[in-house]
Amino acid sequence: MRRQRFLIQVTYDTPRKKLEELMARIKQMIVDHPMTNKTNFNVRFNDFGESSLNLLVYFHLETTDYSAELEWREEILLRIMDLAKQLSIDFAFPTRTLVIETPSATDADVPQAPIGAVLGRR
Repeated sequence: MRRQRFLIQVTYDTPRKKLEELMARIKQMIVDHPMTNKTNFNVRFNDFGESSLNLLVYFHLETTDYSAELEWREEILLRIMDLAKQLSIDFAFPTRTLVIETPSATDADVPQAPIGAVLGRR
C-alpha cells in the first residue's frame, strides 16, 4: 500500500454547504476507485490557512508499483479538480495585502533617512 496525503486549499468565500459537498464527493470517489483502500481514509476540513480553507485528504493506494501510484494519484487529483469546477469552488493561492501609509503632517518635520540607509546599504 502507498500512502497519499495532501491538502486541498480553497478560497475563504467558499460556502459551508459547498465545502461539505466537495468533501462528500471526494470521499465517494475514494470509495469508488478500484485501487484505493476502503477501510482507512479521511477527507476533513482541517485548518484555516493564511489564504485558504484547508481540506486534508488521506488515503492509501493498493499498489507497490511507483509508476502505477503516480498514474492513479494523478487520476484522483484531476477528478478533484473536476469536482471543484462542477461545484464552482475556486482553489486558493497565497495572497498578501500591502498597506502603504502616507506620513502625517507631524511626521513631515522628522528628517527621513534615505531608503538605502534603512536597508543597511550605503
